[in-house]
Amino acid sequence: MKRANQSRSKNLHIIAACVILLVVTAGVITVLVQKAHPEEKQGRITPVHAEHGSYLQYIPSNVASTPDIIILAHGTPDKGKSAFDMAEIYIGHWVDFAEETGAIVLSVAFDQHNYGSIEGGDLGGYRSLMGRTINADAFVEEIVDYYRSAFAIDDERFYLYGHSAGGQFVARYSVTHPERVKGAVISAAGRYPYPDPSVAWPFGMGRLQTPFQWDENEPEIMLDIQPDPSGWVEAAGLPVVVVVGLNDTEPQYADPGQQGSTRLRNGSAWVRAMNAYAEENSGEGNMRFSVVAGRGHSAIGIMPFCQEELKAILLQAET
Repeated sequence: MKRANQSRSKNLHIIAACVILLVVTAGVITVLVQKAHPEEKQGRITPVHAEHGSYLQYIPSNVASTPDIIILAHGTPDKGKSAFDMAEIYIGHWVDFAEETGAIVLSVAFDQHNYGSIEGGDLGGYRSLMGRTINADAFVEEIVDYYRSAFAIDDERFYLYGHSAGGQFVARYSVTHPERVKGAVISAAGRYPYPDPSVAWPFGMGRLQTPFQWDENEPEIMLDIQPDPSGWVEAAGLPVVVVVGLNDTEPQYADPGQQGSTRLRNGSAWVRAMNAYAEENSGEGNMRFSVVAGRGHSAIGIMPFCQEELKAILLQAET
């Protein structure tokens, strides 16, 4: 989402796309940089530190000539863990998926300083696509576009998976950038952007006008966000699946516009609302809701089921 006085630079400087050699001569450190194609990192998880944040990549050993790209969005970091730790845990569980499908998997670390992974303020940081110097959605698109360029991928669309807070990111990205989404799996998000113009963004599709300050070190700005309602119609027509564990019944905060008191009920209600809104506005409702028996809110616990859903979406795209 665009917001006032905030850069959305598309200049991506991928530090990890280089081999950096430090040469010490007479006490002087010289940095020599050699360009490296990301394909040279095949078959291993590789951390990447870019201009606007960090992520991890896994390029499978059998990567396709024009591979699909999958973005992973982690949830709120567990106690004692950083956003990078969470991103690393997530991608470790997607290696087999990447090898089986030939897709590039990129696990983004939405760190606290830049994207509010733990405390994102009133608007939730990356959950609502926000960021300190660049918005979280723009950061993800920078990453994707780098790999599109490196692998000569013409299609600007990609796949997304996100759990909990990361699921909120995926849901809001889908309704604001449906033209870039090839398919998505939303895992147990607690809040959603409902197709309701009477509820302001990020909980609905109404206009948001509010003063905003990222933290005490940043100046206060006036946000004026007017989402495009057509994005909700287009998103509902995408292959998007919301997956929630049957035991994920912890009560959630009563944020504006939400239609369920638990992740289970809210996820189901959002899918119904999205499909109904699309059909009422000459669109097609293709979103699905899937319940996993015997599982709660654990990302790892329901991840295999999310992967099966995403695999089915990838196979459908090939036919």
